[in-house]
Amino acid sequence: MSLVLGLGAPAAALADGPVDPIATNFAARVLHTPPGVVAKVVDGYLQLWVSVAPGHRVTILDQLGAPWLRFGPDGVFENHNSLLYYISQVPVEAIPPKDITAATPPHWFKVSGGHSWMWRDGRLQAFAHQSLPPGTRYAGPWSIGVIADGVHTAISGGLYVRPAPTVVWFWPVAVILLCVIAAWRVRSDGLDRRVVRWLTHGLLGALAIVAVARLLHGRPNVSVVQIIEFVAALAGIGTGVAWSIRGRFPAAIPFIVGFIALWAGLTFLPVLTHWDAQLILPAWIDRAATVLLLGGSLGLVLLAMRRPLVE
Repeated sequence: MSLVLGLGAPAAALADGPVDPIATNFAARVLHTPPGVVAKVVDGYLQLWVSVAPGHRVTILDQLGAPWLRFGPDGVFENHNSLLYYISQVPVEAIPPKDITAATPPHWFKVSGGHSWMWRDGRLQAFAHQSLPPGTRYAGPWSIGVIADGVHTAISGGLYVRPAPTVVWFWPVAVILLCVIAAWRVRSDGLDRRVVRWLTHGLLGALAIVAVARLLHGRPNVSVVQIIEFVAALAGIGTGVAWSIRGRFPAAIPFIVGFIALWAGLTFLPVLTHWDAQLILPAWIDRAATVLLLGGSLGLVLLAMRRPLVE
């Protein structure tokens, strides 16, 4: 159960969703920042993380030109009388009052005692919602107004597009299933036991890969919660590996491993349909693990349903 929670909870939204996507075909890049400001795009093109060096005073402006975030020696403050305060709400943006303008007096609330903050900003995503000609690689520029140490400037960059990966990645899923079905039709207890053991080993390995890929992916840094979830996931995987190596484990284990692997495979399905995986490992490793999770989990459950194969 801890493995399911660890892998499933961060992936509440699938590709191009409003929060924390597994994969996307869009990538926003930061090309310019004012002195003393570090900016990183998080979740492909959905959120922006900004850190301001001590000694600098920076104000982020919203789409109307009103002050939205204020960075200074005493921390980070958020203006609740700005347009961006309402439309940056996650997972669903709020409806701003009709009388909100750039001239509305700020209502500041302290949100952090540090020097960094992350928010969802529609200016990064604007060109993603437009119809783009086939083959487009550069969707368009984006810019966020900033007042840095009294100077009007901007954090700016561009939004880029990548094509979806080849459908060839779905073929191995069918191949794995066909091989398992062929073994199932032989009706040999010995062969069934060996295939179940091989699939169990493979799926546990694939679960370890996706746990590393997802739970150690920083947004922009790895949180304490992610580390706890990762340790819990590895503990569950390690228990399954220990039972599997001994060769004799409870008959329910193949079902448990199969259903968890199927859940993880469906969660990671967007890496097969979108280009840019929001994971720490290279995309081809993520896709290979997802293929094994999808094909192997269905095959393992099919074999384990016929009769108890292990004790």
